[in-house]
Order: sequence, then structure tokens, then C-alpha cells
Amino acid sequence: MLKYLFYGINVICFLAFGFDKFKAASGDYKHRTPEKVLLGLSLIGGAPLGVVSMLVFRHKTQKIKFLTLMPTMAVLWLFIYKKYLM
Repeated sequence: MLKYLFYGINVICFLAFGFDKFKAASGDYKHRTPEKVLLGLSLIGGAPLGVVSMLVFRHKTQKIKFLTLMPTMAVLWLFIYKKYLM
């Protein structure tokens, strides 16, 4: 059951990064996803696909905060997944 929650939060995180990139590219700065939300989704388990979405959408790749925190959280969550959810 927890495994599917992990999958779901990863998909939501991936889509949130994509939505934010779309809004940024279209110039709609009023309706962008706040960085706190993107990092929060990553913190609660969405970091693995969050990192993938950073590469796919080329989004938040210049921000030091994202370049350091996202891979760190992704490694942590992949360890947790392998150890406890597989």
C-alpha cells in the first residue's frame, strides 16, 4: 500500500515541475507553483521523479538549492524504497 503512495507522490511531483515549467515559459508568473511546494512534494517522497523532471523539463537546474537538495532527497528516498517498500 505504501509503495503505491510513493508512486503517486512521485507522479504528482513530476507533474508539478512540468506545470511550473509550462507556466514559467508562457509568462504566467501569477499562477506558478511556489518553490516551497515543489520542495515539499520532493521531501515527502517525490524527489526521484522530481530529479527526472528537472532534467526532462530543464527546470530549476540553475538554482543551487534545487541542485543540492533534490539529488540528496532522491538518494534518501530510493534507499527508503529499497529497504522498506520493496
